[in-house]
Amino acid sequence: MNRVLLIWLALLLPTFAEDLRENAFFKALEGTWTGAGEMTDANFETAQLTNRIVASFSSEGDVFTIQGNLVANDNPVEYSWTYTAHELEGLYRGEYVTASSPENVSEFQVSIDQAALTATLEPFPGGTLIRLQKAIRGDIYEVNFEFVSALGQTTLKGFVKFERE
Repeated sequence: MNRVLLIWLALLLPTFAEDLRENAFFKALEGTWTGAGEMTDANFETAQLTNRIVASFSSEGDVFTIQGNLVANDNPVEYSWTYTAHELEGLYRGEYVTASSPENVSEFQVSIDQAALTATLEPFPGGTLIRLQKAIRGDIYEVNFEFVSALGQTTLKGFVKFERE
């Protein structure tokens, strides 16, 4: 009985799929980018960053993926971002994971201004508070980030400025 009810409900609920290739922000971000920047921790210690990303669409266009290789003070981090359309029109879902900890996925609600080519990412309730602001201007892609503790204190912040390869 419960199984039949679940199947029936699944058929009634709308599915939301969007061709992300139609999104101006994702279209502008597609490609290979190399960047540099810095981050500062709560003790005001600064680390230099280098980062290389490859951004691409799935063959169906419903997923946008960024594969990245970040190096902070000679410590490499391989990571990926996966973006899909959110159930609420106009919003997107972003998932971040590192190759060293694939079981720890951070989920974000993503707002995109297609005219300004900017994106703001906020964690879903209960997630790690990481504020990310991204902007694309021609062949320049800028990312500003801030990690905030449960007490509301900034524990890490910084930026990376990318150029298209």
